[in-house]
Amino acid sequence: MYLPGDHETNGNVPEPVDVLENGTNDVLDTEEPSQEPVTVPELDPETLSALGETTEKAPKFGANIHESLSRLWLPILRKGINNETKEKLAKEYLVPENCALLQPPKLNPEITSAVNEGARARDKKVEAVQQQLGLGITALNKGLELLLDDGRDRLQAIKYLSDSCRLLCDLHFLETEARKKFITPGLDKSFLNIMQDVEHDDMLFGNKLSEKIKATKVIEKHGLQIKKPAPNPKPPSTSYNQPSTSRSRPQGNWGGPSRFAPNRGGRGGAEEDSVSQPETSSRLQCSTEVVNTEQTACNVPTTIEVHAGRLQEPEVQILDYMTQQHKLFIGISAAHALRISANRLWDTLNEVSDQIEQGNLERLPELHALACCLKAVSTADTAALVERCRLACGGHGYMLSSNLPLTYGLVTAACTYEGENTVLLLQTARFLMKTWQQIDTAKTTPTIEYLKITSDPNYVNKWEKSVEGIIRGFQVVAMRKTSKSFEMMKSRMLSGMSQADAWNMTSVQLVAAAEAHCRAVMLQAYHEATAAEAASSSPELRPVLQQLLELYAAYWALEKTSDLLQYTPITGDDITELQIWYEELLTKIRPNAVGLVDAFDIRDDILQSTLGAYDGRVYERLFEEAQKAPLNAEPVNQSFHQHLKPFMQGKL
Repeated sequence: MYLPGDHETNGNVPEPVDVLENGTNDVLDTEEPSQEPVTVPELDPETLSALGETTEKAPKFGANIHESLSRLWLPILRKGINNETKEKLAKEYLVPENCALLQPPKLNPEITSAVNEGARARDKKVEAVQQQLGLGITALNKGLELLLDDGRDRLQAIKYLSDSCRLLCDLHFLETEARKKFITPGLDKSFLNIMQDVEHDDMLFGNKLSEKIKATKVIEKHGLQIKKPAPNPKPPSTSYNQPSTSRSRPQGNWGGPSRFAPNRGGRGGAEEDSVSQPETSSRLQCSTEVVNTEQTACNVPTTIEVHAGRLQEPEVQILDYMTQQHKLFIGISAAHALRISANRLWDTLNEVSDQIEQGNLERLPELHALACCLKAVSTADTAALVERCRLACGGHGYMLSSNLPLTYGLVTAACTYEGENTVLLLQTARFLMKTWQQIDTAKTTPTIEYLKITSDPNYVNKWEKSVEGIIRGFQVVAMRKTSKSFEMMKSRMLSGMSQADAWNMTSVQLVAAAEAHCRAVMLQAYHEATAAEAASSSPELRPVLQQLLELYAAYWALEKTSDLLQYTPITGDDITELQIWYEELLTKIRPNAVGLVDAFDIRDDILQSTLGAYDGRVYERLFEEAQKAPLNAEPVNQSFHQHLKPFMQGKL
């Protein structure tokens, strides 16, 4: 028998009693089994109505809506609304002035400066949810307003109500995706790829999740069976400051003098006319090798920042912060851009070599100019990107065991050997000046054909927020800088300066023109190669390749806004749109960032970093590396026992 004291003691809800056929409740006292059953009278209908309806038989779903409405809402609930449609709806349904509280309240500046970046990011997401709720309620009110007035358009009211449902369905989808993001940081790395593209149904990660996990485990099992076993690594050195004996640390000229041709002669300036094919080849080799260095550097922070985030639950992963994505993702896309440009120039070298054998030297100056500017731009960009990777790792990035300081030292050395970068850009500028002098009469070679096209008086110089539009913008910038440098040289020589003095006075502008030319060529090569690769790629890979290309183009357009504002019709509003596009691309690339870095296929024994290891054992590796220090060879150093301990135990 249930007593009030029972509930107060253990907090359990009493078990339901059996109902007899005569409508009475049979309650038995366990202490007095012979006692007569107690009859409890039924409650009258009014009392039952006041108590409320029972929920035991409550249906799981309500009545079906119209099938046409179901077909409208289900796709939005699964995948949401695209940004273009959402922006259109936001402009159409402005919050009414007499109900301004539908707008989300802004965070006070005093609070903004007091909280950390994670709190601000979460508040931004909630603010966006409130903003969309306000739009949906506004659309709903517009429809209700029309329905309240019988004389107004019924179809327009239906449209308002439909838009309101679309906004609220999209909000439902966004909250579902947010729940996934809160859950995934606590999952094992091997399951993240399974979770990324799964669509929800009545379960957050879909009803077939178990089958997908089993299939993944089977694939991994078979993969391990056929994988070639890795060689046994050599034991690490016990020296703290000396490099490990398990690898060779190249010094000086990156890999020793045998890798590249000797750097003889004073190249650059206005005095050199000769072009050496071996030197051109070595510069192309340098441009190719430097990509490997950049890939290695990108591997370290991208890997560590995913693993480190899991140790800080429920905080988001470090790589989810937009600032970290801005630092690192451009390195991933730049690695592809530089690799494609280097491969394109190797093809050009082979073509020109065949032409030289036939006595045709027409494209040799073009090849020399391209090799010079690509070597200069690729090594300078890689040095800057490696330093960004080092800074993205915080204090850990400065440890020798991270391998980032050594990587940075190697790539900055590459800015000097095989031709100092400024000297090489001046060589490219010299070729551009000769080309511009004959732009109207001479036959243009493939990489400088854009100079003739963009300098045509009938050429329409318009801005467009696309990869093609950015390429055209960079080509116009390169053409205008080349033209301006040429006119400045000509003006100074007419004023009485010698050619050498005029060249020296204009050299800053000449270097800028050469760099602009190189970036236009690299963007064009990256665009063409991506289009060719995407044509034969899977539907899943194709958008990722396009996103990397767009990110590279948008990043450098934002970096060179001063040039675009000076030489193209881009406006301040266009730059704002470009910034928003760039940030959206960072968000799209985020789910694939680790996979893109893993695709570089850099083994741990080559990476040689305590931070960027594939297995994610960051802190274990840091501790193991610290134990190699002589000061950590014993738990308590002998100096303590010899000097400090007697002093501490002595009587003063």
